[in-house]
Amino acid sequence: MLLAIGMNRSRIFGMIIIETVLLSLTGGIAGVIFGGLISHYFESHVINMSLWASGLSVMGYDYRIYTSLEPDLLIMVTIMVFFTGIIAAIYPALKALKNDPAEALRTE
Repeated sequence: MLLAIGMNRSRIFGMIIIETVLLSLTGGIAGVIFGGLISHYFESHVINMSLWASGLSVMGYDYRIYTSLEPDLLIMVTIMVFFTGIIAAIYPALKALKNDPAEALRTE
């Protein structure tokens, strides 16, 4: 549609990349905050897996689980989400540029 009204291909490509990156960053940051809060809660409250204690002890695990989360890990995950968003946006952006405006607007 944007090609049909005269927008050039490089701007469309940039718009799709920026939109995808902003969506992935928003979701990534929200996920890091939500996951960080849950992890922080379970640092002081035990996850009780006593129902599977015998199987866990055979494998060398304790049935009580305490979580820990380092701030460096949160930053690294956010950066990985950013780059994953960029990589995931490239294919749809290139595919959108290949569409013919007349074909895209035609309805059946």
